[in-house]
Amino acid sequence: MWTQQQQEDYLIDRMELHIKEEDTPDDDLPACSREDRWERFPNGTTVQYALLKTKKAKRATRVLNTLEEALAYARQAKGFTNESYIEIRYAQRTRCENYCGVNQFCNHYEAYCAKQETGTLSEFISLKDKL
Repeated sequence: MWTQQQQEDYLIDRMELHIKEEDTPDDDLPACSREDRWERFPNGTTVQYALLKTKKAKRATRVLNTLEEALAYARQAKGFTNESYIEIRYAQRTRCENYCGVNQFCNHYEAYCAKQETGTLSEFISLKDKL
């Protein structure tokens, strides 16, 4: 729980931020931070790294929380080759999706939804030069 002073300071900071950006065109508004969007997986991470033996693999062999862990695992585990990939998976935006009353007007959220519809919310890193 926040103290009364912490609550007031937070509200004042947010109001000042909104006033500062009041005349900024929609396309130039800064995106909310991952923390502001409540963007995280159940374990608290914001990004996960899935190891795939091929790009078309239906399931990951292993999912890890850092790129370093994923690369280390791929180097020592059997079955990973130059044809293998690490899929970078981004967490869902819980606050945007469930609690933001103006998300339909947010360009950043619209772009996120478009990526979600096309299945491009993740990125791939080839292990070609990493093993």
